[in-house]
Amino acid sequence: MQRDWDLIRQILLATEATETNLKVGFEAIDDCTEEAFRYNTALLSEAGLVHAMILPRIQTTVVDSLTWKGHEFLDGIRNEMTWANIKIVANEKSIALSFASIKAIEQHLFNAKFD
Repeated sequence: MQRDWDLIRQILLATEATETNLKVGFEAIDDCTEEAFRYNTALLSEAGLVHAMILPRIQTTVVDSLTWKGHEFLDGIRNEMTWANIKIVANEKSIALSFASIKAIEQHLFNAKFD
């Protein structure tokens, strides 16, 4: 299975929008399969962006909350226009999306606003 950056963004946004005592499951994301949610949530957890409960034996995955790093990353991609522009720049420059490239492109776009 491949990493899905749009789904990752949706998971982060849904987690941030959820009340503290609630958890985010795959049902919170439109047009998301449970398998894709589990896989991308595991990646987010490994990257230290979310606190998640991943129980492979019973095929259950829920996101508890964002980490500080998760909030910081989401701040850079929250805006729809910014996210669309990041993907456009990456595509035009033939750059694969990664945490580093997303942050670099977002920083470039941010700096361009003030030039």
